[in-house]
Amino acid sequence: MSPPPARRRPAEWEPHEATLLAFPADGRDWPGKFGAIRWAFVEFMLARRESQLKMLKKCDSFPALEKTYDDPYFKQPMAFYGDQAVLGLFAELAREILPWYYTEDYPAANGLCSAEIQAYLMGSKDAKAALAAAASAIRAKTGRR
Repeated sequence: MSPPPARRRPAEWEPHEATLLAFPADGRDWPGKFGAIRWAFVEFMLARRESQLKMLKKCDSFPALEKTYDDPYFKQPMAFYGDQAVLGLFAELAREILPWYYTEDYPAANGLCSAEIQAYLMGSKDAKAALAAAASAIRAKTGRR
């Protein structure tokens, strides 16, 4: 498989459609303000109706912010779905999704599952065997049942 074709990226002063904002891992860059700055960015991107709707309309990134679900855009037909207005249904279903809580065991469990998923995708294990192996490895690593 060949890599995706390279494309020119505009400079920051040129017109462009999006901007990637990232924070350095070293909090010494903003002494005493690092946590507040990171949280302000998260709030700006994920806790503002306007930001969430823009990401939906421009990038098809479905919003988790329920305050967006009453927007008229959720009633528009979507060509990909045979001109059905499915976003309203997605919003109804999104409200039913239970919160996900990560435990301290998540990184280990995720790594063990990833290895078994790869084994399944590469054809060296069937789905049932991969799932059983992942469950066994997680139990051994975490002591959970």
